[in-house]
Amino acid sequence: MSKIETRKISRDDYFPLYDELVDHSSAYSRRCKETAQQFQSKLSKNPLWLQLSPSYVEGPVGIMLDYNDMAELGSYAFSYVMLMSSMPSLSGKRIVHAGCGPGLFLSFLKETKGCSAMGVEKSRYMAEIARKKGGIDVVHGDALSLPLQNESVDAIIANHFLCHDYFNEPQLAALLRESWGALRSGGSLVAGMSSIGNPPLEESPFSKVYSYQFPVEVISGVRNIVLVK
Repeated sequence: MSKIETRKISRDDYFPLYDELVDHSSAYSRRCKETAQQFQSKLSKNPLWLQLSPSYVEGPVGIMLDYNDMAELGSYAFSYVMLMSSMPSLSGKRIVHAGCGPGLFLSFLKETKGCSAMGVEKSRYMAEIARKKGGIDVVHGDALSLPLQNESVDAIIANHFLCHDYFNEPQLAALLRESWGALRSGGSLVAGMSSIGNPPLEESPFSKVYSYQFPVEVISGVRNIVLVK
């Protein structure tokens, strides 16, 4: 049974890393603008697409409107802090982001930390943006069936995925097993903004579980976790 330990994150830990992401996001937004305009042009010509949500949908077509991923910066910052806490040096490490969207976070890690970055994304359109503008290797796929060999990655980032709003308990258990198999010994599963609780966490195969507490002015009432193999 996994032991759960709590780590507290200070303002001084969080905000400088958040500012790094904001600076990168501005440049990434400019690089994405052309691709996003092409998608939005298609949207305006196809009435079936007019009722899409502000972010994206999966259906006959998928479309990314929030192309620079600004709405996710907060959760990326949580994951960034936790990733650096569990793995201080990312140079040469292989990092996978399950549900990478248009690749903002992965492009940031690749360009600033020298790691090998790979994304898994269900939306073909967001995957296309990540490939074209972020230079990211992205596989079209699902988090419940990660296209990864056993013990082939050092960290998996899964923003929002370990959440009852997305998956039921059997699916959450399957995602934990998928991640366990793909991670190398000592590797980390970083679950920013997770809502899963016990017993799924305690019954997971991971040897350690760290629950992170962020300053209340940043977020409260949401569980942020890192599971270490």
